[in-house]
Amino acid sequence: MNPPGGANPASRRFLAGKTVFVTGGTGFLGGHLVEALIDAGCTSVRCLVRSDRKWLDGLPVEIVAGDLSDHPALDRGVQGADVVFHVAALTRARTWEAFERANVVGTARLLNAVAESGTGSVRVVLTSSLAVVGDTDATVADESTPLNPVSMYGRSKR
Repeated sequence: MNPPGGANPASRRFLAGKTVFVTGGTGFLGGHLVEALIDAGCTSVRCLVRSDRKWLDGLPVEIVAGDLSDHPALDRGVQGADVVFHVAALTRARTWEAFERANVVGTARLLNAVAESGTGSVRVVLTSSLAVVGDTDATVADESTPLNPVSMYGRSKR
């Protein structure tokens, strides 16, 4: 979500002219991220899309149809990308296996596609969830905060 007035100046400088690939761009967080990337001056914004595209309607984005299990779609998405934003996640499921397949194996597939792309230096931004740290006394959670997932979803986002 953009701060008032759009992307901050440092983000704008870094992202201007970049080609980016976004997983999860049709979700709440991802949809706002896509808007911020366009606002920041990205030359090309590609979105991996498996379902409803309402968040992307009317935006100048390239749609890559598929999901995190679709190797050719991931290869198309990361090809030539300067930055990959991985925002996609399965947030509700009945079994650990479903969370693992989508969030753990899916993330590994994306990272493998980046590694195999031959694109060179690609920055990858991974998103997680407060569900990973669970209840904590910390006012700010960072990489040193102990992990105490409160759900199967939280466990899958570690």
